[in-house]
Amino acid sequence: ANDNLITGNIARDNSTAGIAVNGGAARNIIRNNIARSTNGNGFTVAGSNNLFTQNTAESNSNYGFSIVSGGADTFSKNIFIAAPGKPDSGVLISVTTAVFDFKRNWWGSTDSAVVRNRIVGTGADSVLYIPFRLGTVDTAPGADTVAPRAPDTVAAVALSDTMIRVSWAAVT
Repeated sequence: ANDNLITGNIARDNSTAGIAVNGGAARNIIRNNIARSTNGNGFTVAGSNNLFTQNTAESNSNYGFSIVSGGADTFSKNIFIAAPGKPDSGVLISVTTAVFDFKRNWWGSTDSAVVRNRIVGTGADSVLYIPFRLGTVDTAPGADTVAPRAPDTVAAVALSDTMIRVSWAAVT
């Protein structure tokens, strides 16, 4: 299916993939989902032009994400926690005809060589993963989307025809 929002799901201890985006699925947003301890991949992807953001793939028996077909999907602000016995089980890419954007994810390490080793498969060289997060991402609903409180006072002063000075008081 196309143009859907898939959010707030928990797939735990499944006998196969936690969450699957099947062939032909396009322009979907998959956000704030958790795939934990599945007996397969956390997320299996066979669509294109989908956005995966703020998801957690944790301790799945195969890979956090397995890309089996499709292309041009974007994966951002996700958390990859490998299975205890399989430390390099982040992403399996089986597609060689597309580029995948895996920038700004937390891979469980700040070492770029370790992060690169968590991307495997015939299409591993087509993954953009730098820059990556230097710490975990808060994937709770509403996280990273709440604006700070507005300042108590704001003042704007014209300095010339092309310049202004904006100042504000600290929020208390």
